[in-house]
Amino acid sequence: MAIAKEKTMNILASVKDMDRTQWLLTRRLGIGGSDAGIIMGLNQYKTAFELWLDKTDQVLPDESAGEAAYWGNQMEEVVAKEFEKRTGKKVRRSNMM
Repeated sequence: MAIAKEKTMNILASVKDMDRTQWLLTRRLGIGGSDAGIIMGLNQYKTAFELWLDKTDQVLPDESAGEAAYWGNQMEEVVAKEFEKRTGKKVRRSNMM
């Protein structure tokens, strides 16, 4: 017997009209998808302790988008379309955080 689990997400803010600085400050307020690998110890660029320091306002936000972040942003739409093609699931941009 399959048990259905309710899926919920907490929305902090609309990111539609945010500049990069506002976006970086807002993402510090919660745990997002990009934080999961850090928490699991799978991220080679940041430790869970460094994430905790960031989320508790004990370090300044890093406003420099490194090469990986730059290309990640550039490839978002391509990756979303490929995910749709491979899984048949629809990807929607919510502009929410």
